[in-house]
Amino acid sequence: MGHADLPRLFQEWQRRHPEDYGALSLRKSTACSGLGVFATTDVAEGDILYEDRHPLVSMQFAYSRYSGAICCQHCLCSIGKLSEAFDHVLDLKNMSLEEDFPTLGADIIWLDSLMQCPACIPCSCGEVQYCSEDCRRLAEPGHARLCANAEIRHGLQDLALKYNEFFMLAAQAASIMVSRVQESHWTVERALSEFLSFSSGPVLGKTDGGVQESYDLIIDLFPDDELAEFRERFTVDEYIRLLGVFEVNNMLINYDHPSVDLLQATLRCPRGAALSQNVEWVRLVELIRRLVPYDDECAASLSPFPEVLGSGLYRGVALTNHSCSPNAEASFGTSRSLQVKALKALRAGDEVLQSYIDENLPLVERQTKLREAYGFHLSVWEMSAGCIGRASSAARKFQANDERGI
Repeated sequence: MGHADLPRLFQEWQRRHPEDYGALSLRKSTACSGLGVFATTDVAEGDILYEDRHPLVSMQFAYSRYSGAICCQHCLCSIGKLSEAFDHVLDLKNMSLEEDFPTLGADIIWLDSLMQCPACIPCSCGEVQYCSEDCRRLAEPGHARLCANAEIRHGLQDLALKYNEFFMLAAQAASIMVSRVQESHWTVERALSEFLSFSSGPVLGKTDGGVQESYDLIIDLFPDDELAEFRERFTVDEYIRLLGVFEVNNMLINYDHPSVDLLQATLRCPRGAALSQNVEWVRLVELIRRLVPYDDECAASLSPFPEVLGSGLYRGVALTNHSCSPNAEASFGTSRSLQVKALKALRAGDEVLQSYIDENLPLVERQTKLREAYGFHLSVWEMSAGCIGRASSAARKFQANDERGI
């Protein structure tokens, strides 16, 4: 179970999701040792190379949930009304729109009527929501056991908030593995390999904060007699390796809170302009900003809510090599669906390269980030020439050994 499994896995992913990975091929990299992702057709600059709608696993970060971004547990699209987002945050102070901002009632109803998000469909656990019955069904493999075991769920949530939110993502991943063993009759080896064949690191220890405790709770989700082989194979060492896969390969999911577009449009019309000057509205917005502070790096926003934030393991991105002169970049729209666009014209057969870091950072900072996060050791010449590489699975060591940065 390792890199050798990836060509077989990639072919299987292409069969299952041809609309996502049909425009890609996986073969020996032309830029560095190991495998790389290649375009199979010509792609013009700015065009979409591929769209990944099916990450192996994904989650919304806890802070994002607490700060008024109500998302579907499965697809991570925004759901619910603006009033629900306000009340979600106000509840942190035992406040509500109805009790503490009653004079805004008519205007809030007006804004709610213009909100384009799907309604919330609550889960039976009372802690997550969905945008549709389809998403509820699709989320079941990763959520059903956590949903039915409140004590384990709450224990994991506490450890995740204290130490590492990827504990919750690992619980979801392990549940998906078990579902494939039980429902789809996969072998345990096959179920594990889909998550554990990627590069892994940084390496945690069994004694690191929350690792052993969270592992024990996750294993307790699977007491079934027929899962004895899974419990035996999914050791704490494999669990640590899974956390390392998330650390190295996951993409940060981020997109604007839906209130950004709503308020930019409505607060410039006559009624909205009047609302923006309303003392109670100003008080409400300022209170929300104090309760969930964030830095708007681009420009001041009319919305008090931070962007939606999460994390996901995307097959295509996880297999794409790094370059400080990338020819592709990934971005998100209004859900976990990821788009990879060409930064320059690509020909069929060109290797797809993305930057793991902000390539506009100063040279020394780029070197430090690549070394600490991915184990890349690159010279000043290689960095300035446009380094290319991938972290290895064993020790995350990438030793540049020729002028191409191999």
